[in-house]
Amino acid sequence: MFSFFEPAPPTVLEAAIGGGSAGTKVFFITNRNELKNGDTLAGFGTDPHQRGSHWLRVGNATVDITENEATACQYADDEDINLIDLVVHPEVIQDSPEHHHLGSNRLFADLQRSLRDEQKDLILYVHGYDTTFKEALWSAAQIRLRYNRVLENLLDDEASAPFLARCPRGFETLAISWPSDGQRLDHWGDQHAALQSSRALGRALLKARDFVERSFRTALADVFDRSMSRAEILRAVSLRKIACPGQIHIIVEGNGGLVFRMGFQDFLTDPSITGDLPKLFGQIFMAGADEDPDAFQDELKLRRLPEVASRVTCYYNPNDLFTGISRFSKHPPKRIGNSGPARLVDLAHLDIVDCARVIDPATDGFGQFYARTNDIVARDMVLSMCGASGENRPNRQRTHPAAPIHLIR
Repeated sequence: MFSFFEPAPPTVLEAAIGGGSAGTKVFFITNRNELKNGDTLAGFGTDPHQRGSHWLRVGNATVDITENEATACQYADDEDINLIDLVVHPEVIQDSPEHHHLGSNRLFADLQRSLRDEQKDLILYVHGYDTTFKEALWSAAQIRLRYNRVLENLLDDEASAPFLARCPRGFETLAISWPSDGQRLDHWGDQHAALQSSRALGRALLKARDFVERSFRTALADVFDRSMSRAEILRAVSLRKIACPGQIHIIVEGNGGLVFRMGFQDFLTDPSITGDLPKLFGQIFMAGADEDPDAFQDELKLRRLPEVASRVTCYYNPNDLFTGISRFSKHPPKRIGNSGPARLVDLAHLDIVDCARVIDPATDGFGQFYARTNDIVARDMVLSMCGASGENRPNRQRTHPAAPIHLIR
């Protein structure tokens, strides 16, 4: 029997590197090549997976990072990052000759328990260029530590209470790591890797879709087992929040915008996607995205992205060094990351936010890492994930009378 969403028993052998309990745990999906030490999986490299760029491996890691490091450091270099634990789930888990299931089921079963039992939200993080596998995990850990601290401060702030329509009890993070080579001057190589990774990102989005749908089916079973009234059942169905109350959000950074766009198009062309798109995600944040300004006008780019989320927010910084350099290799030269999307777009589910005023070159010299390094931007994102309206929130100033275009101050 093939079961898509049953967790593996604890006796299943997994590839594990290292040991210890300190640090910050993050999850990952990657299409990078496997690095072996003899027959032992020792990590992931800078090339696509040996079986093809569409091939995915999943697991979790414990990153040696403190909250002070997450707050004070813009980024960490690969050689300075220590993974205390790295667990890579087998591609296929076989409990018996008749019963086997995908290794990714183990990952999502772990996440479901965290989101349901601990009432957390999940943040998917798509990194930009010049990022190794370990650096992607470090950045995901940085997001987890910073955003949980920002959330805690918001919950302690009585003045913020009117803006919080829903409040998770914390955030888990999952890095979607594509084979950037970690070389700062190899923009063309990373762009090629981004294009190659479209199928991998599309498959990751499909797995997220399946996770949401199967969590909902589990919720229905729980509802009927509890003998709730029909009215309560219908309300539960409409909210889709019983067994897995947490929402899934996405942060897309820098050149990850190209990977995300190509993966989203791959997702749309999957035969299982028919009719109206499902509302899979809570908030999607494009932070310094190296993407065309017409991306939200073009059906072949991101025009349909707002259909799968409660809201999409584009953060941009005119002083973003990376997207400023990217302008010289792209047509059209303007990038969402440094000028925002074209204004002639359907803004019903899209916010545009200029965050130049709150970015300190001393803490973000490249002007692009603000989703991970800037507390004011992180607070704005957490407010969105807690259900705050884009209007009349602290630190935002509307700059356009007829469109949701804002300035963070």
